[in-house]
Amino acid sequence: MLPVAHARRLMPATFIVLAMLTVAPLRWTAWLGNFGQLMQTVVAPISHPLAAVSRYLFPAGHARDESEAMRTLQDELEATRVQRAQALHENDVLRAMIKELQRGIALDPELAVQQMVVPVVGSSGDLADPLLTIRAGTRQGVDQNTVAMTFGLQLLGRVVSAGERTSTIAPITSKAAGGLSAVIILDEANPAAGLACTLAPAGDGTLVGDVEDRRDPMTGNVVEPVIGATVRLRDPSHWPRTAQMLMVGKVDRIDPSPKQPLRKIVTVRPAVENLERVSEVVLRIQPEDPNPPRRTTNGGGR
Repeated sequence: MLPVAHARRLMPATFIVLAMLTVAPLRWTAWLGNFGQLMQTVVAPISHPLAAVSRYLFPAGHARDESEAMRTLQDELEATRVQRAQALHENDVLRAMIKELQRGIALDPELAVQQMVVPVVGSSGDLADPLLTIRAGTRQGVDQNTVAMTFGLQLLGRVVSAGERTSTIAPITSKAAGGLSAVIILDEANPAAGLACTLAPAGDGTLVGDVEDRRDPMTGNVVEPVIGATVRLRDPSHWPRTAQMLMVGKVDRIDPSPKQPLRKIVTVRPAVENLERVSEVVLRIQPEDPNPPRRTTNGGGR
């Protein structure tokens, strides 16, 4: 061991050498890494068992006094909570479904109609003319005249082709559905007093069409539609009875007609956004009608 006096003389020299090494190019000091690797080789066999003991005594993510049995109980409790939440959610969905089916029956109590909730299993992928494929067909009583709606008594469309197990539906916003006649409800207590309109798909998820020109017989004022008014289907010549008075949508916009400035054009937006993306539909199946309504396949003409 060096005497204290010699050690004191070496300290300034040591500091100078260390300072030079900190600013020296890497290629001049790379050889010093060999000493670090040698030290790791010597220390690693000792540090590994020490690290294992440390992890055992102080496990990551858990309190040191938490036992395996306690963690198991907590996991089981959380799984029970998830199952309970799922059951409550499914119960709410079933209640809402029953309520909607009851509303559909109340729409026309004298009509013998069977309502059935079926899943949508595919779509055409054509954004300009979307079609939906459902898991129900002729074996379930579906035919080319079957009406489909979504929850909220929103008219979705009708079946354009029916196979044995699956069917294809054209939403009312699809060109394949053609045009329709509807009524803008101004007074829910008196739907018949609404404004008639003819609507056709606009290609952007809405329907657009002319509104009838009518005046109030008492005042002589023009009866005009209003933003937000409910629009319902009233087209007995081209749609079956199971579809009449179902909601087409809400008045989203009102513009003057370019052909007749005194008349109005309305833009109607379905209450359910993106009808082509629904996951379930409610079919309204009616016993076979000996005089089915005439179909239209054009873009709104009659």
